[in-house]
Amino acid sequence: LDGTAIQTVGAKGYDGFAIAVVD
Repeated sequence: LDGTAIQTVGAKGYDGFAIAVVD
């Protein structure tokens, strides 16, 4: 799980979009 470039406050510390795409 590498969403550092688009990391924001959200579930798992990542943006919902980031989770959907990266995770």
